[in-house]
Amino acid sequence: MDVVLIVNTLFQVEDKNGLVEEAWRVVAPGGRAVVIDWKDSFDNMGPHPSHVVSKDTARSLFERGGFTYIDDVPAGDFHYGVILRKKN
Repeated sequence: MDVVLIVNTLFQVEDKNGLVEEAWRVVAPGGRAVVIDWKDSFDNMGPHPSHVVSKDTARSLFERGGFTYIDDVPAGDFHYGVILRKKN
């Protein structure tokens, strides 16, 4: 695959490293992962506060998994978005 989209999923996954490994497995060299998730709980409109995964944490997870940060992507008032590229 050239791009994998991980949208409103990261906060729900128990094995976040496993998710990153699977993204790495299915994305072609030089391909991208786009991660969009909640910025905060917003008084429980979003996920429980203990489940929110910050943008910095998401970025770090993917960088440790072999991806390189490319850029932020606008995702609205309640979400963040990041684009990462699979290292060759």
